[in-house]
Amino acid sequence: MKLVLTDVERQAVSDSIKHWEEDIKKHFENGDSVIFWGDDSEKTEWKNTGKKVLCYTSDCPLCLLSKTGHGYTDEDCDYCLYKIKYGNSCDEDFDGDTGQKEAWAEWISNLCLETCNTMIKKLQGILE
Repeated sequence: MKLVLTDVERQAVSDSIKHWEEDIKKHFENGDSVIFWGDDSEKTEWKNTGKKVLCYTSDCPLCLLSKTGHGYTDEDCDYCLYKIKYGNSCDEDFDGDTGQKEAWAEWISNLCLETCNTMIKKLQGILE
């Protein structure tokens, strides 16, 4: 399904792709890895620098648009372009049709270049 996007929506998706490529993928390509502190779901750090991994709602332009861009807080991601495109939000643990986790849920359970690339591909798919 091809989505008809506004300029603001297209920019948010493009900015999200750029964010994943520059703030996450580049670290892996430079040989870094992630430390995940399981007790605190928003406590992930790059092993080489100790800096926070910017991979949560507050770091993602598309999430920010989806959650605040409609004049109200969208707790369930109902207006997220990812969910509109793929039928599930990116943090769904299991897709009913395939038994697979959605891109961000897969990423957070396996913090690596492969799952980062999957997230980027899914974001790129919104623009197609």
